[in-house]
Amino acid sequence: MKPSTAFFLIGSLLCEGQTFTPVPSQRSMLQASESEARAQGHWNATDTHTRIGGPAVSEIFCAKAQNTCTEHKANFDEHLDGTFSLSADTYVYGIDRWTPKELLASQIRGICHIKRTLKIDFTQSRVFFMDSLAEPTTLKECESWRLVHVFELSPGNVYSIGKGRDKK
Repeated sequence: MKPSTAFFLIGSLLCEGQTFTPVPSQRSMLQASESEARAQGHWNATDTHTRIGGPAVSEIFCAKAQNTCTEHKANFDEHLDGTFSLSADTYVYGIDRWTPKELLASQIRGICHIKRTLKIDFTQSRVFFMDSLAEPTTLKECESWRLVHVFELSPGNVYSIGKGRDKK
């Protein structure tokens, strides 16, 4: 079991009414060569219209020879009633471009045809993903995807649990 997964499984039993704060890490978030790239950390929204429901951590591995990137992601979501749920996802991206400066990979998923684009900027050691509609749709459940959602990966995949928020 990966350490990040173990943290979330244990944390889910202990954290009702708690807050989570990422623990700063000096560990390198991105490691890359001409044939492979690896990144790990926690996600932060980069805009005001995107909300993260709780801690979200990922481990990403890209292999140039296979022309894919695989992301293992764990999300710890807080619900309005103060309860939490844990979800784990694996995303496989097809690599669209790999240059000495950057890697772009993407996938299209779900009934809304959401295009998730993964960008690894080798020159600035930064990792992003962006979700947007891949095509126009009239489905009501897809309305929230009309805006582009952008996230940046930050170093560290460990959180401290703090005193809960006041419930009113």
